Amino acid sequence: MKAKFALVTGVATGYVLGTRAGRQQYEKIRSQATALWNDPKVQDKVSSATGVVKEQVPVVGGKLSAAGHKVTDKVSSSSSSSSAPSSSYDPPITPVTSSGPVPTTPVNDVIQAGGSGI
Repeated sequence: MKAKFALVTGVATGYVLGTRAGRQQYEKIRSQATALWNDPKVQDKVSSATGVVKEQVPVVGGKLSAAGHKVTDKVSSSSSSSSAPSSSYDPPITPVTSSGPVPTTPVNDVIQAGGSGI
């Protein structure tokens, strides 16, 4: 309990001291970042980059569409060529009927024993 108290006290002290000195540093960094962002040279580069991105959107969209069609064709051709799944593990299938037993699982065992399953 003493360790938890010492940890909480240390964190609180660090927070208080850090916020006093940290707020001034934060404001300084914030004002520098704002000045940099509002610089005409930076805004010119941002504008030109935005233009390039807008020009390339149709090109990239076309390439993505073509790749999507390729994948769709590949998946549909591979699924039609083999009727069995390619998985190496096939879990046993136990048919459950209304008159048959309930499959045994850890959750069902707990529930049948009267527990909540949690």
